[in-house]
Amino acid sequence: MHDCWRCEIPGFDHAGKGGYFPADMPVVRVGSVALLAVVGSLVLGGGAATATPATVAYVVIYSDTGDWVGGGTQREFDPGNAAITVYGSASDLDISLDGGTSGDYFDMEFAAAPGDVLVPGGIYTDAQRAPFREAGHPGIDIFGDSRGCNTDTGLFEVEDIATDSAGAVSRLWIVYQQHCEGGHPAVWGEVKLNEPVDVGATVAAPGIVRWPTTDVGAPNTVVPVTVVATGSTTINGVSVTGVNAADFAVRADECSGLPMTAGDACQVWLRFVAKASGVRQATLHVTDATGSAYNVTLQGFAYGGTTAVTMTSDSGDYIGQGQTWSYSLPHGDQIGMGGGRPYAGFGVNGANGDWWSAEFVPAAGDILVTGETYPNATRYPFNGSGPGLDVSGMGRGCNTLTGSFTVNSATFAADGTLKTASISFVQHCEGATPALRGTFAFRAGDNTPPAPWMIPTPPVPAPPPPPASPPTISGFTPTSGQPGTSVTITGTNLTGAAGVTFGGASAAFSVDSSTQITATVPPNAVTGHVSVTTGAGTAVSSSTFTVTSPPAAPAPVITSFSPSSGPPGTAVTITGTNFAGAPAVTFNGVAAVYNVVSPTQIQTVVPAGSSTGTLSVTTPGGTATSPSQFVVTGSPPSSSGFTPPPALTLELVGSGNLHGVLHKTTESIAATFRTNQAAQVVLSVARLGRAHKIALLKGARLAGAKLAKRQVTIKAGLDHAGRYSLRLILPRDQLLRGKTYVIRLSGRAGTQTARLNILCVLASLGARDPGTGQRYRPHH
Repeated sequence: MHDCWRCEIPGFDHAGKGGYFPADMPVVRVGSVALLAVVGSLVLGGGAATATPATVAYVVIYSDTGDWVGGGTQREFDPGNAAITVYGSASDLDISLDGGTSGDYFDMEFAAAPGDVLVPGGIYTDAQRAPFREAGHPGIDIFGDSRGCNTDTGLFEVEDIATDSAGAVSRLWIVYQQHCEGGHPAVWGEVKLNEPVDVGATVAAPGIVRWPTTDVGAPNTVVPVTVVATGSTTINGVSVTGVNAADFAVRADECSGLPMTAGDACQVWLRFVAKASGVRQATLHVTDATGSAYNVTLQGFAYGGTTAVTMTSDSGDYIGQGQTWSYSLPHGDQIGMGGGRPYAGFGVNGANGDWWSAEFVPAAGDILVTGETYPNATRYPFNGSGPGLDVSGMGRGCNTLTGSFTVNSATFAADGTLKTASISFVQHCEGATPALRGTFAFRAGDNTPPAPWMIPTPPVPAPPPPPASPPTISGFTPTSGQPGTSVTITGTNLTGAAGVTFGGASAAFSVDSSTQITATVPPNAVTGHVSVTTGAGTAVSSSTFTVTSPPAAPAPVITSFSPSSGPPGTAVTITGTNFAGAPAVTFNGVAAVYNVVSPTQIQTVVPAGSSTGTLSVTTPGGTATSPSQFVVTGSPPSSSGFTPPPALTLELVGSGNLHGVLHKTTESIAATFRTNQAAQVVLSVARLGRAHKIALLKGARLAGAKLAKRQVTIKAGLDHAGRYSLRLILPRDQLLRGKTYVIRLSGRAGTQTARLNILCVLASLGARDPGTGQRYRPHH
C-alpha cells in the first residue's frame, strides 16, 4: 500500500495518458442530485402568494471527470437528507457532511490567511491546502469518501458570513473551486447555510452556478440545478436569458410541464461553452403556472488567445508515423501547459483517445525568451548542459534525438509561472533524417482581464482576543465527601484553569466547559473553601466543602476452616466474610502463604514452624481469629496439592498495536489482553481534545466505561482470569497516530504495565492527525 492518499505526479492526467493540464481545463461529467431543504413556508402556485421570509440550507458539490476528490459525481446535501455540522470561526471554519444524494461523507475547510478573517464579499485566490497554508495564502481543503488531495489549489468567494456572540458561524454563503495536485479537473460548487430567502416563488439550488475558469470553445461539465416545490404546482417553463445566454445551453429540461406536489423536485441540466473570452454571464429563469419565478445566476470565465497543437511528420519518422496531427479545444480535445522560465511542458488528450506530451528546456542556467531559437537540442532530461526537448505520445518515444525549438511567445506570472506560450519545434529520432515538426500553443497572445471573482480583496486582520475575565464560582455538588469524591464546580470564565484546591489542597481536575469543572477531592484535603485559578485571577467559593472520613472497612470473620488438622505443608481452605484485600494470614502467629480466592474464601498452606493454635486473617477492616484451633501434627505430606499464588501477568493478544477503524462520525480502536487472575484494571488516557469514550469489555459485558475529560482513569474489577478487550471511541479527528495508551493492571500479587501503541489507522474518512496535520493513510 502506498504511503499517500494517491501518489500523483503534479499536472499528470489521472487517466494515465500523460501531459500537463492547468487547473482550469474543462471536462464533462453528468451525475445525480436531489432535494434542498427550505426552513419556512413555501408557496409555489395555487394562486397569489405573499413572500414569506425563510432560510435555505444546502451544500452543492460538483465534480469534473478526472477530479479525484469528487469522482465525477454531482452531490447535494441538505438537512432533509444529511447531517450538516459547522465548526470553527470566521478565521478557519469546517463543514462536516454525512449523507446527501450519494449517501457518503465529506469535509470542507475554508480559512483566511493566517492572522486574517473571512468577511462578506471577500474573494480569496491562490488558496493552498488549508492545514498547510503559508503566510498570505487563504486555505481550502475538500475531502471525503476516503479521497483527498496531497496538495491543492483553489479560490473561493464569501458571499456572506455571520457569527454569533460566541464567535461560531451562524450564517454562510460561499462559492468555491478546488483542484488536486495542480490538475485541471475541479471539485466546485456552493455552500449556503441558514441564508434568508423570500419563498413565494420557486426555490432552486445552487443560487450561483460558477464554472471553473476555462477557454473559448472548450466544453465544460454538465451540472444540474435542482428545483423544489413545497406545494402543488406545475413548472411553467425554464429559460436562459441575459447577454451571454448563448454560452449556457440547457442540455436536459426535466421540469417544464411537470406537475409537482410538496416535496417533489426536478432538475435542469446545463452546459457552459464560452463563445468569447472574458466574463460570461446569464440567468436561468424558472417560472411556475402562476408566473412566480426564481432566478439562478450562471457565470463563467474564458481565457482567450490561441490554444492548439499541430504536428506534421515526415515519411519514416517513428514518432509521428508520417501523419499530420491537429488538436483544438472546440473539438473537445484537452490541451494543457505547465512550467516557468527554465521549463515548459505541454500535454494533449485528444477527444479521439490520442495523447501527446512535449517538454522544452533552455541550456543550463538559461531561460525561455520570446523570439529565441534554441539549436542543438537533445533528448530531455538527458540533455546535459545544452538545450533539451522531447515530443512523444501514442506509446512512442525516441531513445535519442536531435533538434531545435523556437519560443514564438511566452508570458509569465509574477512568481515565474508560465501563463501563455507558443513553441515550434523540429525533432529527429535516433539520428534519422525524417523529422517531426509542429507547434504547441496554449493561450498564446491572451491578455483577457480577470473576472471580478478572480481578483482578491485586501485581507482583513482578525481582531485581537478580548481580555480574559476573572473566574467565578457559583456552586459545587456534592457539598461534602471523602477524598476521591468527584465534585462538579460551576461558574463562569473557567476555561484555562490552572489549579483547583479544596481547603488549600491541590486537586486533580478537568475543564468541561467555560462554566463547569470536574475535580477530585485530594487525599490531603480538609474542610474549607473551593478555589479555581486561571490566568485572569482566582475565584473562591462562598461556601465550604466538608471533607468526610471514608467509611471503615468491614471487619473480617472466620466461620470455619478445612481440614482441622495436619502437618506443615497441608493445604487449608478458610471460609468466612470480608476477606478482600487481606495482607496477612497466620497459623498461631506464624505467617503463611495464601491466595484470596474470593471475599468469602482463602486458600493457604500450614507454614513450617507453626504449632497448634488459632488461625487469623488480617484485612484493612481488622483481624479475624478462628473460633477453634488448627491442630498441627507430625511430618508434612509429600505433596500439599496447593501451589502458591502466581504473580499477576498481563499478556497482550497479538502485537499490542491498536488499529483504528474510522466510522462516519467516530473512530474506534481496540486491543485484546489476557490476565491470569482476578485483578483491578486501571486505564489512564490524556484528553485528546473533544470528549471521547473508553470501554473495557469482558466478552460482550461492559466492565467499565467513562466519558473522558482532561485525564480519565477507569477502575474496573475483573472478577475472573481470561480475555478482555479495551476499546476507545472518539471523534474522528482526534486519533493520534504514534500515541501510546497505557494500561495498568494491579492485583494483590503485583502490578504489571502494558503499552498499547497506535501504529496505523484505517483512513476511511481522511481524518487528519492533529499533531502533524497529515491525513491518516490507508494501512493494514
